[in-house]
Amino acid sequence: IKDQFLAERVQRGISSDVKVTPAEVREFFNQQNNADIPVVPTKVEVAQIIVKPEISEEQKDKLRDKLNSFRERVYKGEDFKMLATLYSDDPGSATIGGELGFVNRGDLVPEFERAAFRLKEGEISEVVESQFGFHIVQLIERRGEQINVRHILLKTKVSSTALYNAKLKIEEVEKELIAGTITFDDAVEKYSDDESKNNNGLLLNPNTMSTLHAIDEMSPTLKFAVENLEEGSFSSPAVAQIPDETKAYRILKLNKRIEEHKANLVDDFSMIKDFAINIKKQKELMKWIAKTISNTYIKINDDISACEFKNKWVK
Repeated sequence: IKDQFLAERVQRGISSDVKVTPAEVREFFNQQNNADIPVVPTKVEVAQIIVKPEISEEQKDKLRDKLNSFRERVYKGEDFKMLATLYSDDPGSATIGGELGFVNRGDLVPEFERAAFRLKEGEISEVVESQFGFHIVQLIERRGEQINVRHILLKTKVSSTALYNAKLKIEEVEKELIAGTITFDDAVEKYSDDESKNNNGLLLNPNTMSTLHAIDEMSPTLKFAVENLEEGSFSSPAVAQIPDETKAYRILKLNKRIEEHKANLVDDFSMIKDFAINIKKQKELMKWIAKTISNTYIKINDDISACEFKNKWVK
């Protein structure tokens, strides 16, 4: 793993400054054989309004009190790992004592990260509220901008009454949209409880950080909700599972639909640019290898010495 990490770091250093101009992107595309130009699947751009059930302050206070009691118990000598295993609502870490492993600054949700990076080794944070619930965090080790922490998470529980009230609220939003007394964008700003409201309600593709999603790669629930919508139309309210794994109500709007097509410079410039950059990076890496081979000791194991190599490893 260490060797792989070092190799990747060297490769990043060689190609980090590689860029392509729009003219280079066009030239790269025009050099491709028609048969090699990929077919781009149907993609959609979707916006959402999320109405979450309200969690009572009484329930929040109970969770805070419970976590504070865990904190006191650890400082009195109990094992944080044991408490995390017994009580944490995070299934991914509870079985290993709440430990998350080393993460970089920027990998965690902001509230959790701010608390974690302020800690000294062995110290336990005050109760932290995030989109996932309430936590206490213990710093295990810090290495510069990397930390290893363990935590105990307690999630809020949504009552049937709170979920019903969220349903009533989003139905009122739907009525306003149908009547035309509010635009979808304004409804997002006014009513949505999700952080996507800061981006006009647009759903980001986590793989590309684009607002476009290949429709066949969407979750079955999301695909079913939008695949038959016309551009500019919106769905009926429906229950949705949101990132903190609780239920909420959602209205979806289909902003844009791009049908399956052969890649072209108008609709797919960013994708073609990424291809062009990757090819250019590969060429820079090959140049570096060719230049470095001549003054570098290279050992070839006997069991592969008869193989044909792309580079002149054998002198």
